Amino acid sequence: NCATGMSAFRYTDVPLFVRPLLYVMQNVVLKGGVGEWFFEQFRSRDNVQRLLHKGGVYRNAGQVNPELLEILLGPSDDDNAAHVFCNVMGGDPGPRPEQYLTDISCPVLALWGDSDPWVPHHTARDWHALHTDFDLQVLPDTGHCPHDDRPELVHEAMIPWMQQVVQRYDPQKHAFVSGESGCSTAATNTAKENGDSDDVTSFLESAMEGISDMIYDEHQKQQQQQEEDDEEEEDETDTET
Repeated sequence: NCATGMSAFRYTDVPLFVRPLLYVMQNVVLKGGVGEWFFEQFRSRDNVQRLLHKGGVYRNAGQVNPELLEILLGPSDDDNAAHVFCNVMGGDPGPRPEQYLTDISCPVLALWGDSDPWVPHHTARDWHALHTDFDLQVLPDTGHCPHDDRPELVHEAMIPWMQQVVQRYDPQKHAFVSGESGCSTAATNTAKENGDSDDVTSFLESAMEGISDMIYDEHQKQQQQQEEDDEEEEDETDTET
């Protein structure tokens, strides 16, 4: 949701004349008893169904079924649901994708509905300039939730993309080789040994192993940094004493 801040709008993303209204919504309507009242009015079954279908979130009306409505409405009955709703809608929208794309080294596939009413696909039209391996595919007659709205279109785009990415993955380096013609010898030999150059399952297992290693390394760095910060704080306390 950080693409344009669906759950919490950025002032820089809305016209100047809308910003006062946004301020009132976030700081008056969504706070206190008014926010809880707004939540109770908003979470009705008819409102949610109307938002999903007539609001354009789903283009495929058949997918807006009782099961989906139960999945979405169920959490609204939990304790403190109104408080969470108000905090999310009026909170910090978080960083933008542009702040992360330059730091991502793996290939990125963005599947975007051409009729997404909340986050228009033109939001990502220039992201390829921030990531050399960024592929934006716009799905026709698709809303905000492509994977659920038009799963067949998602599969048609995603599976071939994953198969070609397999050819570029070097399991020894936990890295992707640039370009389709740049497949490394290690990746090619691994594919031959497996007997299936399009073995998506093997690719995912290798990729997840690499991701796990990165997460572990990052956790170790954070833990070490925390220990250093604690030591500095103790030293400052001793000095003051």
